[in-house]
Amino acid sequence: MKPWLLVLVIAAGVGVGRLLAGAHVTAGDLITPLTDVVLYTLMGLVGILLGADRAAFEALRRAGLRFLLVPLAITVGTLLGGLAMAPLSGLPVGQTLAVAGGLGWYSLSGVLLAGMGYAAAGATAVLANILRELLALIFIPTIARRLHPLQTLAPAGATATDVTLPIILASAGADMAMLAVASGGLLSALVPFLVPLLAGLGT
Repeated sequence: MKPWLLVLVIAAGVGVGRLLAGAHVTAGDLITPLTDVVLYTLMGLVGILLGADRAAFEALRRAGLRFLLVPLAITVGTLLGGLAMAPLSGLPVGQTLAVAGGLGWYSLSGVLLAGMGYAAAGATAVLANILRELLALIFIPTIARRLHPLQTLAPAGATATDVTLPIILASAGADMAMLAVASGGLLSALVPFLVPLLAGLGT
């Protein structure tokens, strides 16, 4: 999805929200019934993608259990970054960690937090994880050149399965393809559990 289109959609949503507020209509009453449908649809789609991609599971098998350290390190590093930003976010620590726990999957993390009644955290999750995705697209080529190809998976997070996959392949080589899909898939599977778990902490 093009970055400018994401910005346009968010801006349109803000405009609609302002119109509803002016008409004294509670947006939450209209949106909340849809969040569960959107959430389960997103989770079902990622499950289909993972289940249909045998090559990703084969790459993971060849890499062995040591490869699990990669998504683990990405998750821990991301949450530490979220913890460091907590004093600046204006949100409770748990919600700030939940924003970071989206791991780049802005659509799901935003829906999860909004559905839990954390509207501000949900909006922050969308913006923060979109920004992560944009920065990943910018910095992945430099990371591949100056550091190690495997480290291109870190900024990509959950998006290594889709949006950032082409830039990972172009920068780090085709050998990274299945490892990127495996890492992004594992992180994507973690997000639906991690975000609600963290959101309830420190509130």
